[in-house]
Amino acid sequence: LRPGEVRARVDSASEPEGEYEFMVEATDVAGNEASTTLREDGTPMRLQFPLKSGVQLDARLRPGGAAVQSLDYGESSRVTGRLETAAGEPMSGEQIVVDEYFGEGALIDHRIRTVTTDEQGRWSSKLPAGPSRSVSASFAGDQRYLPDETVGGRLAVTTGARFAASRERVREGRKVSFKGKVGRLGARIPSRGKLIQLQYHDPTSRRWFTVRNAFYTDSRGRYRFGYKFGSHYETDVKLRFRLRVLPESDWPYRATNTRARRVVVVAR
Repeated sequence: LRPGEVRARVDSASEPEGEYEFMVEATDVAGNEASTTLREDGTPMRLQFPLKSGVQLDARLRPGGAAVQSLDYGESSRVTGRLETAAGEPMSGEQIVVDEYFGEGALIDHRIRTVTTDEQGRWSSKLPAGPSRSVSASFAGDQRYLPDETVGGRLAVTTGARFAASRERVREGRKVSFKGKVGRLGARIPSRGKLIQLQYHDPTSRRWFTVRNAFYTDSRGRYRFGYKFGSHYETDVKLRFRLRVLPESDWPYRATNTRARRVVVVAR
């Protein structure tokens, strides 16, 4: 209430989109009442909601712009986009919030950073190396423009793992140790350890088979697996081994197979 007038505010963004008609009612201490739905010029007080102007916010993963981008362990990426008015005019100097959501198994749930649009309304943000995640962008809006948000895409990152054999040649009946480490950049090794498999390649069927059962790494992602060869070889045999890191619901990386290592079993 001000001298000679009454002012009120309405949040047009909280109502469904459409046309609204307004009515004002007034009373005084003497009991007089009056109401109207007309402007000063006699036209109906009708407004189209929302009162703020809409915007168009675009976000894409680079390079490629695909909805899902596959990355190797330790590889970074980038998300870019553009902010425009509903009429297609660039909006410069506006802040865009980039949200990376990692989910279960990551050390953090979200990583948020703010970037500013340039004169063409374009914006860009680096996505550092780390676990798989979804990437989104949002514009908070202001007194003139409505807020907006969009999905940039998803990064699908392959697990990193090191795999080595204690020797490349071994006599039959002797033992070889396979050891290495599963990468955990930005991830939490499960309390039981990370589930992995030692596999060997059968040249006859051309298939990979698991050596005994799957097993777990320690809390730091390290592992060691000892394998003793039999004493039934008639000639020297070349065998190939690899490590497979298995998918799990609380592991924020994709499954992977390491590069194969060759071991020659020397017959007596």
